[in-house]
Amino acid sequence: MHQPAASTPRLLAKILRELAAATRFESFADLNPAFRARLAHLRVRYTQAEFDDAINLVAASARLIETPPPAAIERRPPEPPPITRQQAADLLQQIRRRLMGAEMR
Repeated sequence: MHQPAASTPRLLAKILRELAAATRFESFADLNPAFRARLAHLRVRYTQAEFDDAINLVAASARLIETPPPAAIERRPPEPPPITRQQAADLLQQIRRRLMGAEMR
């Protein structure tokens, strides 16, 4: 006996599941054209609403997009505490004394 044809959104969802199982996608911008190309290759007609319904149906139960793990956060040592104006003036005097002493030699 002949089985009734699957409804279009379910047929599209099945094709999308097969595509997602065979290929990894980093974003929906990568997934949509590949899905459309697969449907064109199979000569499956669809409306935009059916296309969107199929994506929503599959996305509700399966992971379509492979997100990379977050990058490791680089830990830097803490900044040294800021110096006071007086400490900065003292350091500048020391540098001047060393430079002046080097010029006289």
